[in-house]
Amino acid sequence: PFVGSEHRRVSIVQAVRKDLAEFGVRTIITRPPAEQDYTMVLYGDLGTQTFAGVAPYIDCGNLWANDTCFAGAFQGSNIGSTIILQEAAHTWGLEHVNAPFDNLHPFVAQATPIFTDVCNKIVSNTDLVEVGGQCNLVHEKFCDAGYQNSHQELLYLFGPAVPDTSPPSLTITSPPDGSVHVLPATIPLLGEVTDDLSPQYYDITIT
Repeated sequence: PFVGSEHRRVSIVQAVRKDLAEFGVRTIITRPPAEQDYTMVLYGDLGTQTFAGVAPYIDCGNLWANDTCFAGAFQGSNIGSTIILQEAAHTWGLEHVNAPFDNLHPFVAQATPIFTDVCNKIVSNTDLVEVGGQCNLVHEKFCDAGYQNSHQELLYLFGPAVPDTSPPSLTITSPPDGSVHVLPATIPLLGEVTDDLSPQYYDITIT
């Protein structure tokens, strides 16, 4: 399991969301309803390995729903999110590319890579061996054969970002409704926030 703090876990999730902000993909940490297609990334200790993560296959065109992939539990939010995004992207049909600033670079070469809107050369491994690519039926919608534009492919697969129109709800749990207190008294003010896109950071103002 992931052994970092709750703050670190939320920071990693927020870093993943940042890179997916332009696409119709939502990042949560709870299992979605059964009728919802989703990709699961298991983020934890993979043991002694020569790789940072693993996906079952390159799912060209994201034809198979509900794939599961694995990412090693790095504590840093930027490295952690990059590995999560790379393994998830493999299950969506994206391949490794020779582009240090792209999330599909086969090793983390920059602190904050993104899904770049550029046609990058497809490679097979960390030695950056150039190959023709497995998913050219999709890649060639935006690039020449053997190249990949990860940004355009994600827009093609998932569309643009979907706005969050469901507000969070706040339930006051302390003090209980109708309770009576004799001054002077210290009354703990506690509440629970429910949100379909949990976890989130909230700014709360009490007047």
